[in-house]
Amino acid sequence: MKLKKGLLICLISFIAAIGIASATPAECLNNSKHIAVYLENAQTVSHDPFCTSMFYEYNLTYLFNDTILSQDLSGIDLLIVPENQMSNSTAAIINDYLNSGGKVWFLNDPIFDENGNLQTANRINILGNWSQYPINHAQRVYFNNTDPLLSGFPSSLPIQSSIESYTWMRAYSPRSGTISGFNYNVLMHLGHWDGNMLVKFENTTTGAKAIYSNPNMFISGGKNSYFDSNTASALFYSLRDWILGFESNTYSVAVTYPKTDKILTLTIDDIHGSDNEIQTTSNYFRMKKNLAYSIPDTFFIIPDSDTTKKGLNYFSQFGDTHTIHPHGVDWTDVNTASNSNVTMFEDIINDATGKEDYGFYSFRFPGTTGTIPAFQIFADLGYSISSNYGPFTGMGSIGDELSNNMFFPKQKILYNKKTNLIELETPTRYDINTDTPADIYTDNINSLQYFKNINFPANYIIGGHIQGVMENPDMVSNISKVFVYITQNLDDVSYESLETIAKYNSGIKNSTIIATRNDNNTSIEITTQQPISNFTIKLINNRNLITADYDGAEIYEDKIRYKNGFYYIYHDVDPGTHTINITDTGVPVHSFSMSSDSGVAPLTVAFNDTSIIKSENLSWDFENDGIVDSTEKNPVHVFEKVGVYSINMTVSSSDGSFSCIKTVTVNPFTSDVLNKLYWFLYKHLSKFLPTSIFT
Repeated sequence: MKLKKGLLICLISFIAAIGIASATPAECLNNSKHIAVYLENAQTVSHDPFCTSMFYEYNLTYLFNDTILSQDLSGIDLLIVPENQMSNSTAAIINDYLNSGGKVWFLNDPIFDENGNLQTANRINILGNWSQYPINHAQRVYFNNTDPLLSGFPSSLPIQSSIESYTWMRAYSPRSGTISGFNYNVLMHLGHWDGNMLVKFENTTTGAKAIYSNPNMFISGGKNSYFDSNTASALFYSLRDWILGFESNTYSVAVTYPKTDKILTLTIDDIHGSDNEIQTTSNYFRMKKNLAYSIPDTFFIIPDSDTTKKGLNYFSQFGDTHTIHPHGVDWTDVNTASNSNVTMFEDIINDATGKEDYGFYSFRFPGTTGTIPAFQIFADLGYSISSNYGPFTGMGSIGDELSNNMFFPKQKILYNKKTNLIELETPTRYDINTDTPADIYTDNINSLQYFKNINFPANYIIGGHIQGVMENPDMVSNISKVFVYITQNLDDVSYESLETIAKYNSGIKNSTIIATRNDNNTSIEITTQQPISNFTIKLINNRNLITADYDGAEIYEDKIRYKNGFYYIYHDVDPGTHTINITDTGVPVHSFSMSSDSGVAPLTVAFNDTSIIKSENLSWDFENDGIVDSTEKNPVHVFEKVGVYSINMTVSSSDGSFSCIKTVTVNPFTSDVLNKLYWFLYKHLSKFLPTSIFT
């Protein structure tokens, strides 16, 4: 009896232990992980093209050819390669890092050396022979959706890019196997044996992982972008979670800009903050008052003898006056681009306002080529945003609309060292540089088409001047048309000043943010030393209704947005440690019912849209092969052949495109016993026998 009782206690303890283990929260975000970015750039000023935005919540470090040689890579959780140039010595270091258990994400193909010469040899051991193919909207890409990372993806999708461009790829035949001690699996390809675009690598013994990809598959909205924002984001975050060792889950967690991914800012150059400007700009502010939305301005202040406290207070009613725009100094001259000259301009404002420190945090040089020492001076003085653009403040932007990174915030690097400066650039011509006032409207409308569909933290800055959009009646009229277009067509943007962006960036980068998931609950713990307004969590690929709370108090619907297939949950965070809890209710936002999910061929099935958020634009793919079979709201379909069919209902609306997938099984027999035998044989023999035998 004692033995039986002991066995029973052991059994109960074992079952309890299993239950406890399964209920242990799994980590799904941790911004304390050490992520490094390798940039091959011999210039004394450079910018991170993608990672500042794509890994927004992380405080990234940067490595270069001279620093990676002496860097101990063992403490790095992930090394990102965002560009296609790499020195041979760095390639050798990365091979050693991978062989010792490191993790590398090739966000671009390192096909060129540091001088831009094409390297025919495979310098990275795990990368197969290179090839190059044109990518255009007439092609399809094929997914290996049997891999857990692409679960739920269709077998193929058409490319969405609007122009043709050549893309580097790698050859792997077969599409899964081993190479240099790594198991590899091709996740996405063009159909050619050497047209492999996305490959994952893993050494299960050492724990090493790698991803080969290119940014066009992750960034939506650009001319070269492959997919819409939902597909691109689901792909990126699935890979991010895998390589960082986060829980494999149905949706991912990220931190983004306040309330949304997209921030729109209007900047006004050449404001003195004088009494006279109060009268000359009155028509502009009357126009702004009549807009449907409040769009704050960021005024670029030229400290001068006519600057007054009254003038600065007047402009501060309508926006931000903490960006300095110092004229009268040749910033291209190393001798005059000095700390004392910056202090001189700051003192003008301090004297005018009677403040010890007015609190400038961002700067913009006049439209000229700034020297590197000038950038360094502002960085050393604690400025956090540079609103200039181009490596040397030229009139050309850093990013481009091809990859759509022109809107990304970009970390500024000086002398191969990270600064506290984030570069934000204006994508169009400034108002005073246009040929006609009407160009203000057409330029911005054209660029907003790309910004509208972007899927990472991004800034759209409209560049104006006091002598332009504020004082010129024709320019005032055209900028008002831009505002009307934005409010009517972009309902998922947040209107913020550069001051708000700077404070928010600082709050995120200096906080510890850890998210864990337990069953249908996600808990985000944030520890911060400074208040953060509208701290925003983004849920990717979640199709169910949710509830949320902040330290136990309910977060109401006005702070939960569902836009473009993403959830944005935001709340003000005070200094200290706080928790946002999110519960997945299991009730789908978009779904459909079926009259039957199994039966004998031919099987007739009626489908019914049961989405909570209704849409008139529905498409049905009865084989989940990317080909639309019906656009009826409630179609009926006959499955003629035996098989397992993935039914994909896609809902298109102003919020984007969303898919719901369910399965229909068409059996060969009416007998359950015979059907089980049939599917058993199919599972184990279809690899070796023609599939026609089973149909």
